[in-house]
Amino acid sequence: MTCLDGTTIGAKLLLLDNGCTLGSLGDTTLDQAVCAAVLPDLAQGLSRTLSFALPHTTVRIFVEVHIPPATLIIVGASHMAMLLVQLARPIGFHTVVVDSRPRFATPERFPATDTLLVGIPSEIVKTLPLSSSTAVILVAHDYKYDLPILRHILSRPVGYIGVLGSRRRGEGLRQFLREDGVLDEALRRIRVPIGLDLGGRGAPEIALAILAEVVATRYGGSYLPLSQQRQDRI
Repeated sequence: MTCLDGTTIGAKLLLLDNGCTLGSLGDTTLDQAVCAAVLPDLAQGLSRTLSFALPHTTVRIFVEVHIPPATLIIVGASHMAMLLVQLARPIGFHTVVVDSRPRFATPERFPATDTLLVGIPSEIVKTLPLSSSTAVILVAHDYKYDLPILRHILSRPVGYIGVLGSRRRGEGLRQFLREDGVLDEALRRIRVPIGLDLGGRGAPEIALAILAEVVATRYGGSYLPLSQQRQDRI
């Protein structure tokens, strides 16, 4: 981030998605204000100019955001996973499919995925980089994998966490995690059932609804039709 105010031009502050910083804009209060304004929306990747009021002047800050490609990690090499990969690729997601079953996690079934990993899913996910631009979707329907994965990713700044299943299954997962000491604030990050209510019933329509929710969550969308948006928002 580079301050555009004439008195401090050239000052820079590096802000990482974990909140750590390097450098300064020359004023501790300004540094804190900029970080507070930018950090919640960092995953959106939006570079822009912001204004901040100081006691004797207004400072304009150019925020230049550099983020890795959005990553979609799908645990479970099911038919739904195949559809999600097909839809996610043209959107620009780097897709990772994880499964313990070599007969399902094959290049023939997933020709469009960027990374295909075979092994114990809970152990593999622990080796993957997770950030605010990462979405994790669990479609394996297996508690012995889902629970350790959820314990791990709930302690990381993952942008989207979804589990394919019913509300009843979701409550069961939350209760197991709650008994393990996971706080309700963290448990609320788990989306189950997943997807926006598009009214579709077929598997491709369900996959579309899931990806729509992932994208809306990433960019802070309102989940409303554009025809119902205020005119100054579109």
